[in-house]
Amino acid sequence: MSTMFLSNLLHWNLPKYPDVSENTTVIMCAHNEEKNIARSIRSVFAQRYAGHIRLIVVDNASDDCTKQEIVKMQGNCVENCSLEYVYCGQPGKAHALNCGLEMVCTPYFITVDGDTCLEKRAVQKIMNHIVSRGSACVAGNLFVQNPGASLAAGMQNYDYLLSIAAIKRFQGSYCSTLVAQGAFSAYRTDDVRQIGGWTDVMGEDIVLTYQLLRNRLSSTYEPAAVVLYLFGMIFYRTNRRIEEVQPDPEKPVIALTFDDGPNACYTPQVLDILYEQQVPATFFLVGEKLQAGELLVREMALSGHEIGSHTYSHRDLTI
Repeated sequence: MSTMFLSNLLHWNLPKYPDVSENTTVIMCAHNEEKNIARSIRSVFAQRYAGHIRLIVVDNASDDCTKQEIVKMQGNCVENCSLEYVYCGQPGKAHALNCGLEMVCTPYFITVDGDTCLEKRAVQKIMNHIVSRGSACVAGNLFVQNPGASLAAGMQNYDYLLSIAAIKRFQGSYCSTLVAQGAFSAYRTDDVRQIGGWTDVMGEDIVLTYQLLRNRLSSTYEPAAVVLYLFGMIFYRTNRRIEEVQPDPEKPVIALTFDDGPNACYTPQVLDILYEQQVPATFFLVGEKLQAGELLVREMALSGHEIGSHTYSHRDLTI
């Protein structure tokens, strides 16, 4: 631990790389992700990347409505990003990744999970790194999007920060990051194809990274390329009713409203403050976010807050 701490202090100033504009491919694997996949795809569409992104979403033998959600999102493509749907009937993430790898025709590609959300410059940051450094693979930085949702979510975020990010930074300083995780990493296409892609084992991303290192190729880490993971263990509280108080008609009254939710990260924090202060509010919610935030909406209603509509997809209704 002391060696790692000292090394990270010595490498405190992170190198800055110029923005690149090479076309790239994003492979997004999804198994039964009907609740999260649209959100993950939208985060790719929202990327501020100088080049073109070809997004390949690999449906890994899903038996829910994952396909329908992906196909629906094809109508929302933006100028610098295309979306393709691929079905992989053989269960297992390694098979899904290899299925996507067969379709890659760019020098570099990126892997992203179907339950994660990329920050807006994540693709730019990780592409800048891999192109400038010439690494075979670059691991991105992973955090929990909703650390305040529960104790378990908070503990998971600390685990990512202390047990994973700090260690990756130490290893990456010496071009030997031991795991380029499938949740968010960039790869040089030829290097991955040369070792035969992913092996169908538990921890396929670990095995792949070790094979690249065994071939004396570099594996590095980019802490500025961030992806957020929506932790699934969200609980709503049923015993947090806000007491109704009749306002004094002779005194000024303020109405609190919160728009565009529910947000897995911030809505639980807002609900906590409102309960502590015993203040009711009105939440104007976006319809397409309701399914993923169902438990938060239940808590709003049970706490005594009012719920309003902010349309299904936050369309501009200005005439």
